[in-house]
Parts: sequence; C-alpha cells; structure tokens
Amino acid sequence: MGKSLALYSEKLISTEDILAGHIIVSDGKITDVNRGPIPPSFSGEKINLGDKMVFPGFVDLHIHGAGGYPLTDKPEDVLKLAHFLAGKGTAAFMPTTTSLGLEDLKKQVKAVKKAREEQEKGAGGAKILGVHLEGPFLNVERKGAMVEKYLIEPSLDFFAELEDSARGMPLRLTLAPEKEGATNLIRHAKKRGYIIAGGHTNATYEQMTEGINAGISIANHLFNAMSPLHHREPGVVGAYLTDDRVFCEVIADGIHIHPAVLKLAYRCKGSEKMVLISDAILAAGLPPGSYDFGGKKINIDQKGRSFLDDGTLAGSTALMARGAKTLYEKVGLPLPVISAFASRNPALAIKETTLGDLKPGKEATFTVLDDTFEAVKTIVSGQILKEA
Repeated sequence: MGKSLALYSEKLISTEDILAGHIIVSDGKITDVNRGPIPPSFSGEKINLGDKMVFPGFVDLHIHGAGGYPLTDKPEDVLKLAHFLAGKGTAAFMPTTTSLGLEDLKKQVKAVKKAREEQEKGAGGAKILGVHLEGPFLNVERKGAMVEKYLIEPSLDFFAELEDSARGMPLRLTLAPEKEGATNLIRHAKKRGYIIAGGHTNATYEQMTEGINAGISIANHLFNAMSPLHHREPGVVGAYLTDDRVFCEVIADGIHIHPAVLKLAYRCKGSEKMVLISDAILAAGLPPGSYDFGGKKINIDQKGRSFLDDGTLAGSTALMARGAKTLYEKVGLPLPVISAFASRNPALAIKETTLGDLKPGKEATFTVLDDTFEAVKTIVSGQILKEA
C-alpha cells in the first residue's frame, strides 16, 4: 500500500460544484471525495487547507517556457521548467516548440522525451504530458513571432523524423490546413494517434472546415494568428466557433483577447470545449526587459505585455493561475467552469483520461490557490511538490 493522504477544504472545485469537504488519496489516486471533515479514522497524512481553493490540477497544453527556462535541447532545462511551473500552480503541461530547423527540433523533442523518462523515475515537477510541435508547417502571412525562414510546406518525410524522435511519447502538431500537403499530413497524423491543431493560419472557412473533417480537433490560441470572423467570410474563427468537434484554446492574460470576446467564445462553445492555455515564454515570472524567444528579441513591458520590436505580440507572460483569475474577475465565469477550462477540457483535448476532475479513480493531482489566485500548493500523483 502506497502513501495515504487526506485533504480538507471549504472550496473543493470540481467541474460541477463547489464542495466543503475532503479528498482521500491512496497510491496516487483519488479514492473518495465527500462532504464534511476528514474522517477521524483516517490514519495517513492530513492537510487542512481551510478556505483555499482546490482545483483539479491545471493542465497547460501550450507553453514555450517560464521562469527563465525556455524549451532547449537539454533535458535538465525541461525539468527545471517543470519544477518552476509546479511552484506556480501548473500541475501538467506539454512543452511547446517554436518553428526551428529539423535537427534543432529533433534535439528538443528528444530532450522532452528524456525529461519525461526522468520524471517516471522520480524527478518530480509538473507532469510532462508529451510534446507540442507548433509548426513548422505554418502560414507566413500569420507567422506572429515565428521565424519566417523556418516555416515550410507540410512534409510527411519531415514529420516522420520528428515522429521518430518522439517515439513512445504523446505528440501534438499545430499546422495551417490551407498549405499544400496539409490535408494528407493531418490524416496521416490522426491515423498515428496524434492530436492535430490548426493555427498560424490564413485559411478560409471552407479550408478550415476541410481541415477539421480531416482530423483537426484543437484551435491553436483562438483569435490570435488566424483569419478573423467577418459577416460575409467566417474565416478560421467562424469555423472554430461553430463546430462542436473543436476544442478552442484561449490566452486569458487580458492582453491577447478582450474579456468581452472571451465571453462571446464561451457563449458559442460552452463549458465543454474551451481550453485555457498560457502560451507562456521564458520571460513569464521575470521582470520587464528584453529576452530571446526562438531566435528573436522580445520585449516585456511593465504590464507584462510580450512583443517584438514591431509591436507583434510574442507569447504571454501569464501562467495558468493568472489566466484563471482573468476568467473569474474580468469575464465573470463561475469557478466550476474555470475548473473545466483549466483542467478537464485540456485533458480531454489530448485524450488524457487520468486527469481533469475531482473524482474517485482520477489521478490525485491538484492545484491549490488562495483567494487572490496565487498558488499555495501543487500536488501531482499524490506527491506534494515544492511550495510556491
């Protein structure tokens, strides 16, 4: 029998309700969730969290770095990022590449894979769920902060090299479906069991619908780096908001998307298909200044806005807990809906069935926040990680 743990909080926030009660954990799994205090007969470790908010562990599907730790070709850097994120309330994540040359991408994918293997041996930190390849099969017209020289046409051979580097590890691919060869690559990746997102795309409504029919199931940072909604040309945004097959990522930092537009997206997609992401870069958690992002200089101002010299937004400096705060304070979403955005839906989007809710049988992975949405504790598989 493994370690037993019991948590009590006045605010256990599932995707359905807010409960004053306790959670019992054994062998890294939730065995019971119930109202009231921890039973006196429980003999394991007991933690009383008072009025702190206990969410299912926050899952970030789209993050390039944080705390000064970008995604590199070194497994130790990936693990440093994992530990930093755990201290900030992110319990699981998909390290995300920028568009680079093939050899550099392969090295980064291998570094993620090695770091994931080290976690399986007890290295700790926020759980590494796989790797997210944001490109390089993106549209130059919607490149955002991506380095243009690395953006190429979709290639089965190029993808096969990356696939080989990631072998045995979950993989997500973001591409522009209007590019020549994209439909074949989407179908190939779907057959291989990978998750496909559409992003950095100038597709028409019809082209994006074709991409969704082929296998796209995630909208890569909705509204950003894509053809907008127009009343005579719905574009990518129109396709995403009206297709129930698609999970829509949103960056809720108060900069990338106006709160009213976040509310509009929620009214279109409901609580079932919205996914909170950070899209954070290495400068998240660092002071204002200039930093390197994928070979480009980015600037961070006093408000935390991350941008290139020409004013183009370049990722975010707001991690998941900050996004949850924005959704609560500026969009007015109930806490159980935020739980769905930040925990359940990202897990479902990548078919990760062990995470995402406070239910018996789920992994005992929790994000604990105070009433200002600052991280208090992060617990992964029943293990209490470094205090924030």
